[in-house]
Amino acid sequence: MDIGDIFVTSQKSFDVGIENTGEIDCHWKLIPYETPFGSKFSFSKTEGVLGVKENLRDLIKVTFLSDILGEFSETFRFALEGSSEMLTLTFKGHVVAPTFRFSEEIIDFGRVSFRFPVKRKVYLTNTSEVDINYSIRVPGDGRALQQEFRFTNEKACLKRDKTAEIEIEFVPSFPQVYDMVLVVDLAGVG
Repeated sequence: MDIGDIFVTSQKSFDVGIENTGEIDCHWKLIPYETPFGSKFSFSKTEGVLGVKENLRDLIKVTFLSDILGEFSETFRFALEGSSEMLTLTFKGHVVAPTFRFSEEIIDFGRVSFRFPVKRKVYLTNTSEVDINYSIRVPGDGRALQQEFRFTNEKACLKRDKTAEIEIEFVPSFPQVYDMVLVVDLAGVG
């Protein structure tokens, strides 16, 4: 079963059925799984008995919730009492980081007087299906023993499809050309 792309910390559930097509009652049991992504799946039932005349089918709710990123292909095995064959159920997909965008690709402060503050506003929009907890920083800021960049709304929880206004104040400590990068860290992602 291909579950496609799913956002980290987003929960997805599926209903799967296990059915007895034989001529005798059958006890089934899910074999334990210990892989990094396998442990992110939970099953509403891990064993049961399938009858011939009644209870021919068991419906199992499978829930997936991952806090790690990456591609996965997990095969779960079900042992059938009295049989050397196992039933298998494979899930594949890709856990992706939340997505967002800024209103500006480049924040140009223009010519700024040495040690005089200048401010610019940008807007950060959460374009993913999950809320994000973000933190904004400029790597290397503070090398002059004081920060040159200050932010309003530098840390917050941004709900899905919402936008945050961020004001950046720049006070240069050196008379030079600045070419810096603004970094957004996402809690649980990096």
